[in-house]
Amino acid sequence: MPIFEFKCKNCGWVFEELYTNGDSLPTKCSKCGGELVRVYSGSVGLSFKGSGFYVNDYGKSCSTCKASTEESSDKK
Repeated sequence: MPIFEFKCKNCGWVFEELYTNGDSLPTKCSKCGGELVRVYSGSVGLSFKGSGFYVNDYGKSCSTCKASTEESSDKK
């Protein structure tokens, strides 16, 4: 379910709302009755952490990395 962010043109109040596909988006501010506009944010940063990702598992080619991987597999 998407979360939309709105800003009132009149009073400047900014708020977020969770909507499903069938819901209609609000057009008037609940505080002052002014017109609402949807705020589009910039790109969202995404960070993958932990094992199983390219940077952690295959990006490095040092001998200590391979040794630590072999040690962890021997413990299983």
